[in-house]
Order: sequence, then structure tokens, then C-alpha cells
Amino acid sequence: MRVSWRRVAGTLSLCVGLTVGLVSVSAEENVGKKTLPEAFDQSVIVPYDYQGKAFVNGVKTDIWGEYEIVQRQGRVMVPIRLMGTLAGHITDSDGMWQADWSAERPDEVVLRNGNLGLSIKFTVGERTMVVGQEKRTIDIAPQRIGDRIVLPLRSAAEALNTRIEWLDGLIVMSEEPIDLVHPQTSGLVSRVKKQLVDARPRLDWSSEGQMLNPLTMVGSTVYYTGIKDANSGSWHLYKRGVGQQTGELITLPGNPQLGTAKLVGQELFFLTQTEQGTSLYAYHLGNESIRKISDVANWDPTWGWLGEIRYIDGELYVILHYGDNTMGSDTLYLAKDGRLEEVTWAKSFINYAFDDAFLYATDFRFMYGMENNLFRVDKATGERSDVGVPEYAYGVIREYSPTAESYRHHEALYIRDGIVYALGYLGEDRQDVAAVYRIDPESRTHTKLTGHAEDFWLIDEHIYYVDGVDGFLKAVDKDGGESWIVLNMQMKNVQFVDGSFYFMKPSHPDASTGVLYQYFVGQFVAQNLLKQRSELPVSSYEVGKSGLYYIQQGYDPGLFKVGADGRSTRLVSDNVHSTALSDDGIVYTLAYEKGIFSGK
Repeated sequence: MRVSWRRVAGTLSLCVGLTVGLVSVSAEENVGKKTLPEAFDQSVIVPYDYQGKAFVNGVKTDIWGEYEIVQRQGRVMVPIRLMGTLAGHITDSDGMWQADWSAERPDEVVLRNGNLGLSIKFTVGERTMVVGQEKRTIDIAPQRIGDRIVLPLRSAAEALNTRIEWLDGLIVMSEEPIDLVHPQTSGLVSRVKKQLVDARPRLDWSSEGQMLNPLTMVGSTVYYTGIKDANSGSWHLYKRGVGQQTGELITLPGNPQLGTAKLVGQELFFLTQTEQGTSLYAYHLGNESIRKISDVANWDPTWGWLGEIRYIDGELYVILHYGDNTMGSDTLYLAKDGRLEEVTWAKSFINYAFDDAFLYATDFRFMYGMENNLFRVDKATGERSDVGVPEYAYGVIREYSPTAESYRHHEALYIRDGIVYALGYLGEDRQDVAAVYRIDPESRTHTKLTGHAEDFWLIDEHIYYVDGVDGFLKAVDKDGGESWIVLNMQMKNVQFVDGSFYFMKPSHPDASTGVLYQYFVGQFVAQNLLKQRSELPVSSYEVGKSGLYYIQQGYDPGLFKVGADGRSTRLVSDNVHSTALSDDGIVYTLAYEKGIFSGK
């Protein structure tokens, strides 16, 4: 049998094909195994009736690129270069597998995993694979078909510590053993198949010559940006009112750079080029008025971008980036009386905040060392001085793997009574991890308030933080002391909005999805503190003045809104591509249907 399959774009490379009957398993053999719903976000699932789609760790994933899979001696043969990528997505915590091939040894392929320090060698025509230094017999030898080497799916999966199950027309690959006869497993099969037999291709905006980006909703009017011609790459602003089928082009002065435009309230700020030079403008979506903020001297949109717009105490602050991302830098300005007044600069601002006398800022110095990156500027004199312990990096999270060192910025920065609160770590100590620090700017000393922390919030007199080890929500007094557990459940994608923590509770530490919860802070009736807001795991959520919305990308996809009574209303039964939340509702695009859509 010869079956044509395709390669996953973005998250997975996968080729499989077979014709296998459902395996009969007794109930006794399934003791301790997970049902398919329980293992769904730890599995890769492909249907026999392949339509270019698979479920990868709970998320519907599209596959493209042609590969041929064959069946030999009753065994499914898989292109070996794809098997390593597949295993890496099933076992994310173990890192990725790389397939190495050379013309000098054309019949050999070696899969390597740097995180595990492990290699697996396959040779065409040999019924032996070498795992590390150990030789193992496989039931059928790898073969060369055309210009590709293929090997038995099950043997490859077992070598990579991945399980294969055949389930009523589905191939299920997972680290977890699955109870194939449990009613919850059999009850899910038809819902999974319904999504995977969807023959619609995922929209590729660039190839269609039009890219749509939802912006906001004002009343019932939807605003979005789009690229009319993919070759030019120029963005345009559109609006669409009630009853309109197509968007109306909004004319803006000069050559507006909408790719980096910033929306603040109902104002869209953008840089534009005219014959007179570069200027910063703001277009008010509510009353459709436009105003010039200032001219921008010595700035070229091909060599920089608009970084951020922020109102603070009625004053407008602007960050412009000059140069490329590697060698360039940010400059913070105050827009005043039709001009930009320079306040200070940074390699790349993480965040900044004011008190009565100073501006405080954290700087992401990824090119020349993260340490000593917290500083302040005297508002009266403009004098700039470093803050904090010089050997520490603030507002940065450092992570190590066996093969790499990486950094990511963290925006939390609080100023209270002249004291600064930020995440920090000791740069020279590779074992040190980010924790919350109480920093005294005058003495350049600090006090460590927490253990390993992933995120934190200063709320009233307490620091709430997500523990970096167990993922629990914990709290400590803002001046120090013993911490305590607020919620003993793992949390991901945590937001604090209007007195509540919103978060996703994953089924396991490496899951990208999770059940959505809301936790009310400051309430006194314990049973009312925590509310579950979704039945199934969600991929993302947004919360604001118009409400709480979430997206599911699994076997029951859609966009949902949580009502005041806690019940979820489905706004659309399809896979959502992108969203933009506004005070009046939500604007979104779909993965398989072109257009801009909205809901309230």
C-alpha cells in the first residue's frame, strides 16, 4: 500500500499511514491507564482517513508538504527525518530530536537528542538499530524508497520511548498508556474524527495576497488593518459597520507605518512619512478625527519602529527604536507642545514606572550582559543613576538547558513608598533563579522576598507570585516574612484583572493548554473564591471591560464568552486564528474562513 501524507508546518513534522484493525483489550489490562480525554493533551493523533490535519498535544494542527508513506510486510514505514521531530513534540521536556545524514554514509541515519545526550542509528537493510551503545533488533529493516529512508513506525516510536495505539481509525502516539476500551475513550473517537476529516486548508494570508489583523471594535463598528498587496507589504486601515459586507478604506496622511502602530483606548498612533519628513500621528476611531503629535527628526522607518505609547498622569510618553534589533536601541520621549522631548534611553526597555521624584526603568541588555540593568532618572534634573545591586539582573528570567542559555524579559515593576519591587537573579551564579526582590534605591541594597518566582503582583500590602517550582500561587508580605500558599494548583498564563486572578490549569507541566479558572482576591467566603470558567482545556483567553472570552483548539473548537452567571456561550464553532479585545466586544479571524468577524 502507498499513501500520500504531508509535513506539519510550525509545530510538527509528521508522516504516517496504515490500515490496521481495532485491537481488542481486556478491562484488566487497562488498570492504571489514562482515558483518551485524560491523555489528549499529551498525544499526537492522526486519522487513517487523512485530510492534512492532526491533533498535537491537544491542539488541532495543519500539515503540509508531500511525503509518501508505504506499508511493507504489514508494517507502516515512516520517513526517518520526520520521526525525530514527532517524538520531540510528544516528549517536549526531553527536547527535540535531530536527524543527521551524510552523502559519505548514504545508508545511515542517526537521530540525536542533545538534551538527553542520546543517539539512535538506523541502517538501510539491517534489522538492528543502535540506541546509544546498545544494539536492538527490529522486526523489519529500514528501506530506501526513492531518495528517502523509511523505517517501521512502531520500532522507531519504541526507540524514542513513544507509545503507539490503533484506535478505531485513529493512530494515537503518546508517552502515556491509554485505556482503549473505556467509555470515555470510545465516546471521544467520533468527535476527534470529525475535526480531523475537515478537508478545508488553513488560510495562508501571505499567499492569498491579503493579510488581515483585527484591531478593535467601537460600538458596533469593527476596525482592522490589512495588506492589499503581499508584494508591497504596505498595511492599510479599514472599518466595517453594521450590515457592511466589505471594509471601507480609511485614508491616512503620508505613507503610514501601520505594521508597528499602537492602539491606546480609541486612538491609533502611527508614524508616517510625508514630503516634509517623518511625523507621529494619532487617529481617533470613535470620532474619526486625526491629530499630529509631533515631527520625528533623524528617524527612518526602514531602520527602526514605534516601540510603545503610554499615557501617564495625562502626559503622553513615546518609545522609538532606532537601528535593527541587534545593534539598535530605544529612546523614551515626552510628547509636549508638538515636539518630542528626550527623557532617557535603553538598549531595549523592559518596563518603566514613575513615582513623585523619579522615573525607574529596567533594560534588556541581551548583547552585553544583563546585570546592573535597573536605573532611575531624576524628573527635576534629568540625572541618571543605577539602582540595585550591580551584580544582579532585574526584570529578566534566565533559563538553562543542556545545550543553551536563554533569557526572557519580565515586565513587572512596582514603586511603593520609594521602594522598587522586581524579579532578579545573581548573574555570576549559574544556579541562581529569578525571585522577587525589595530594592532600596538610596542604599543600592535589596532583600529577597520569595523563592523561585515566574511572575508576581503587588496587591495592597502583599506580594502574590507564581512559584517557579510547583506553579502554585503564593503570597508574602511586601516587606518580607514567611510566604504562604494561596492556591495549591499549577497555574499558567496568569493575569490579574479587576481584583481577580485568571489562569489556565494544565493537566501536566508541559501542557500548552489548560482549564480556565478565576480566583477572587479579598473575598472572605472561601467556597466563592475559586470558580472554574471552562469545561475543557483552553488554548488562550482574554479578559477586559467587555467580559471574559476563551478559545478552544481541541476536539470541540470555538470562541466562547463567560456570562455574568458563569455560563459559557459559544460565539463561533470553528478554529480561531487571532483576536483583539475591546471595551465593546471582541474582533477575530478564523483559521479556515477568510474575513473579519466580531462578537459581544
